[in-house]
Amino acid sequence: MSIKNIISFDRWLIEQNPNFKTDDTHQNTHNKYTDRSMTTYIRNYLDHPSEDTNLPSSKSRNSPTPEEISQSIENVMKILKNNFQAKKSK
Repeated sequence: MSIKNIISFDRWLIEQNPNFKTDDTHQNTHNKYTDRSMTTYIRNYLDHPSEDTNLPSSKSRNSPTPEEISQSIENVMKILKNNFQAKKSK
């Protein structure tokens, strides 16, 4: 998956649920883009587990907790239901 696709998907996720943003302890920067949604953060953390040396000292890259992973899955399931399953039933 290209970085442009991940960025587009990340932005779309935030449009769907603006409350599921990353915080100062869940920061990941790649090619000058910082993940905005926890779902993208988790994906990138698992795919690239090394430390992010580009972060300012006030930010960190903590491992996602099981609760955060579970919440991310629930969020994606709600987005799926709200955007795609509703269209099938019409």
